[in-house]
Amino acid sequence: RKLKALDLDWLYFTHYGVHGNPNALIDEYEEYLTEWVELVKRKEEELGDHQAVKDYCVEREAEVLGEYYDPFALRQEIEMNAQGVLLYLKRQRDA
Repeated sequence: RKLKALDLDWLYFTHYGVHGNPNALIDEYEEYLTEWVELVKRKEEELGDHQAVKDYCVEREAEVLGEYYDPFALRQEIEMNAQGVLLYLKRQRDA
């Protein structure tokens, strides 16, 4: 929301380069993050085990990203992202 309030003409994301419609990109990214959090939340409720959630996320993302990343690097990246969401969800519950 803070980025959108700046009414930017251009946005430069690391690894993705320049984007000429920042608000559309921000909206898209917000939707993606919301879906990612909901996925991790559902899997945590379903599986009840954080490592199982991370394993599921790695398998799911490997279907799309596996051809672009070394398997070890992909696992580390996806597990870290899933762990971050699990921590966020815990903090939300504990608040």
